[in-house]
Amino acid sequence: MGCFTFDLQHTINLSLAASPMTYNTPSMAPIQSRYHAQDEFGQYSFSFAGGPSSRSETRDLFGNVRGSFNYVDANGEVQNQYYVSDAEGFRVEATNLPVAPEVPEVPALQPVQYTPEVCSC
Repeated sequence: MGCFTFDLQHTINLSLAASPMTYNTPSMAPIQSRYHAQDEFGQYSFSFAGGPSSRSETRDLFGNVRGSFNYVDANGEVQNQYYVSDAEGFRVEATNLPVAPEVPEVPALQPVQYTPEVCSC
């Protein structure tokens, strides 16, 4: 038990009972391989792999970035992502992106039939 006095009239007694704390942390597989390289022009390349995931990325002299990564989702399925970021924008391909529904077939357009009133002009 501790005692803390902050002025002459008030005293606070503190109970400093030690309570054990437990932490539930998932067991992580160690990283099995790792690579990183970089130069003075801003180019870089890195990758790592370990456990159920991996990642790699490169950046060239013009700022174009390409990379990929994968992981195991909550359903136990391996998900893969591939991405590019360059002058054309950011583009991604992935195994877990939603697929748009099929577009129904549109009938061929018929040429406009002019009426006699339009043809007489």
